[in-house]
Amino acid sequence: MTGLTQALRITRPATVALVGAGGKTTLMGLLARAYAAQGCRVLMTTTTALWHPAHARYPAHRFITNGEPGKAAVAGQITLAAQHSGAGSIKVKGYAPQVIDTWRDQGHFDLILVEADGARGRAVKAPATHEPVVPAGAIVIIGLIGLQALHQPLTETWVHRPAAFARVTGLAAGAKIDSAALVELVHAPIGLFKNAPAQARRVVFLNQADTPDDIAQGRQLAHRIYRKPSPTRIEQVLIGSLNDPDPIKAVDKR
Repeated sequence: MTGLTQALRITRPATVALVGAGGKTTLMGLLARAYAAQGCRVLMTTTTALWHPAHARYPAHRFITNGEPGKAAVAGQITLAAQHSGAGSIKVKGYAPQVIDTWRDQGHFDLILVEADGARGRAVKAPATHEPVVPAGAIVIIGLIGLQALHQPLTETWVHRPAAFARVTGLAAGAKIDSAALVELVHAPIGLFKNAPAQARRVVFLNQADTPDDIAQGRQLAHRIYRKPSPTRIEQVLIGSLNDPDPIKAVDKR
């Protein structure tokens, strides 16, 4: 299987934003570990909100709140930065995208990973008017879709912001989510890659490919994504299972 870093081919220094649903936080942690193991200075942060480290497992060597995360960053180290939300909070707040762009310009980190969207644990989502919140300096945008949503009904059980998802895809509430709907989600101007900077590479990550049948469905979906005429140019579709020690199951390119 292809490793995460080999599949993504990120030229560093870089800011990478994760949007969509179905595994953003998990993928951010895996990327942080993989690049730190290569000796990179890695920053994990958000423009929305994250679980407080006391309530989630992050691979961070240090947790910086309301401070300057670039100070004392060293090779092979992972820094988690957020704004503390008060005693007893289960989530920590993120930063304005302009702040993260400033950190990039300071040059303290080789890789900045930004969770730029929220999904409340659902498999898929469509963005609201204020989402996603992507730093202007992001050069890679990874849009996640959970394959578990395929063939499931368009309800809040599977979809975060189902009304927005219906507007983007044309599906009626309660209708089964098919491949055509997910292709539309990827390519629509108000869909998965909404607010992506013009210079950014767009990568789709189809997560939850846990069985051979899931992988086959992911490949079929990838081919449909590439075939659709659209100004939204998708460079890569990765098919994987983020709960697997070897998460990348297939890499489809143009």
